[in-house]
Amino acid sequence: MSEDKLLRLVKGSRFSPQAYGLVMAALELAVSEKRGHVSGVELLEALALLVARRFGLLARVVLNEWGIYRSEDVGEIVFDLVEAGIMAKRPEDSKEDFAGYPLFETIKRLVMEEPVGDIFMTESEERFGRRLSQQGEES
Repeated sequence: MSEDKLLRLVKGSRFSPQAYGLVMAALELAVSEKRGHVSGVELLEALALLVARRFGLLARVVLNEWGIYRSEDVGEIVFDLVEAGIMAKRPEDSKEDFAGYPLFETIKRLVMEEPVGDIFMTESEERFGRRLSQQGEES
């Protein structure tokens, strides 16, 4: 993946660099569980699980701070990544695949079902988001 592509994308976006890193981490999780192309709902489910485990009941606050207010925002991020050539899509994939998913309700249910594990981002995700933020400020 080209960091230059990602930097250009993040610089003009309403979403934080961490939001892009989170979506890519959720894709990695979803692909590892399915071993192949994942649907919008499967990506949202992986993202909900990841966020529930990492941030617990603070998930809404964290995601809102990063510019994610609804499932459709995740679709916007995914298609930003597709347009930048960082992610791939199939012809039948669309932004509408992300519409109407109960993201925050799912996160809350997952938090209540299992205890919060490591609420901090992995070192690589944190470093990735911090580096993009610093480079964006320098520009």
